[in-house]
Amino acid sequence: MAANHNHANAEAASRTWAAMPDFARSVQLSTLAAGYRAIAIDRMPRVTFPAAAILVALACAWAEPVARYVAQLLAAPVALEITLARLLAVVLGVAVLWRCGALNKAAPVYLLDLAVYAPPKESLVTRQRFKNFSKEVGKFDEKSLEFQTRLIDRAGLGDATSLPPGILAMPPDISMARAREEAEEVIFQCVDSVLAKTRLKPRDFTVLVVNCSLFCPTPSLASMVVNKYGFKSNVQSYSLGGMGCSAGVIAVALAKDLLASHGGLALVVSTENITQNWYFGNDRSMLIPNTLFRVGASAVVMSSRSGDRARAKYVLNAVVRTHRGADDASYGCVYQREDDKGTTGVSLSRDLITHAGVALKNNITALAPRVLPLSEQARFLMREAKLALTRRRQKATTTAAAAAAAAADASATKVPAPAPATAAANSSDGDGTASTATCTDDPNKPYVPNFGLAFDHFCIHTGGRGVIDAMQKQLRLSDSMVEPSRATLRQFGNTSSSSVWYELAYSEHEGLVRRGHRVWQIAFGSGFKCNSAVWTALRNVPAGKHKAWDV
Repeated sequence: MAANHNHANAEAASRTWAAMPDFARSVQLSTLAAGYRAIAIDRMPRVTFPAAAILVALACAWAEPVARYVAQLLAAPVALEITLARLLAVVLGVAVLWRCGALNKAAPVYLLDLAVYAPPKESLVTRQRFKNFSKEVGKFDEKSLEFQTRLIDRAGLGDATSLPPGILAMPPDISMARAREEAEEVIFQCVDSVLAKTRLKPRDFTVLVVNCSLFCPTPSLASMVVNKYGFKSNVQSYSLGGMGCSAGVIAVALAKDLLASHGGLALVVSTENITQNWYFGNDRSMLIPNTLFRVGASAVVMSSRSGDRARAKYVLNAVVRTHRGADDASYGCVYQREDDKGTTGVSLSRDLITHAGVALKNNITALAPRVLPLSEQARFLMREAKLALTRRRQKATTTAAAAAAAAADASATKVPAPAPATAAANSSDGDGTASTATCTDDPNKPYVPNFGLAFDHFCIHTGGRGVIDAMQKQLRLSDSMVEPSRATLRQFGNTSSSSVWYELAYSEHEGLVRRGHRVWQIAFGSGFKCNSAVWTALRNVPAGKHKAWDV
């Protein structure tokens, strides 16, 4: 029974997002309202400052008559009172204006540069090498080998993804020492690269954030970086663990908030550790990560210093986070556990597709008001209003039909009567005047906004080929818009939280990023979470600057 259940879970998960909910048919207006509230909060300084200026002008205008009145009461020289009153009004006005600006204006956060891990040739794993390794390791039965073979052939990975030396050893070495070696290799290469690009020193940084979901040693990975590079003793360092593939965007959000408090520079490192998290069992719901996850890492430098704008690549426009953890099913759809043999792995629930789709829908709905052109927002709101009115009319018609049917049933025992006209109209096409069928013609379908008008570059988390296919279909994206995601999956596999940075690096390396372009990074992970970050390019980014993409 348990085996059948696990098989069903695995088969459902392996269909990868084929059953993702239709975003257009399940929009929550409360989530949409949250997006508009965020806009109001962000733009509050633009309203507060002019309002304060108007108050100051009124105060100055009323200073003279008020001063005359006070002078008459106190029998003081009028000229002196007017001068003092005006001076006091001006001083108070300047203080109010300065205070409003200081409290409400958040310093922009810039992205100076980024680097992604370029794996050495000896760690590259072709699909055939993966199949041979899975067989030679002697841990999988025939059905598990067949299952992994079927998945790896259709997952969208190419023949140049990377696995750590500890996994490829025979027998595999999954010790703590090997896991640390993997972390040091990928993190240090990325940090070295981004420091060289920005010409910064470790002691220049005030904030350090490192995220890795499944490998959380003591001392932490952040401490490992501090020890290696000699960061200042008062650096604000954080290690994020257990937050899944969307932790890269979470790390950006945390760095942004820390920069708002402490200022200066932030180093954000995102990675995942494979060595101690490869599954060597036969529970099919836990075998899928073996065919998708590969070695990868990224490091980015963020700044809140106004002087860094001139050399920055991007400015951060928005971060929108969605957390569905309050729902038990969402919380457990990606779950690290032991199988019936005591082997640890990450289990993917058969309901993962549904919960991920809901999280994505909520996140996009909250983000849309902040990024979509007004024309798209107007079309969406008008269509939603029309559909709401249509549903209300349909409900009223259905209620009336039910009441008529009940009345007919009550009188049927006394006087036989034909079916009510309303019911007949509902069951036939007729002239359509009394039909309660759901509207299916195009004008009455929910409107899906064109996100291609809001963004120039899409960095969709590389959860698998099916994930990218589903996102492309739901958001009506062209093949060129999702090419960075497909290329990243093909070349590097699912590198977890760093995948959105590999995709941006691809666009940069190909010379596609121009001044004014907007970038959307969207990722999801265990919990269940979906997070978005929006950046705007401040300059043209030269092509060919990422070694990892020299392929």
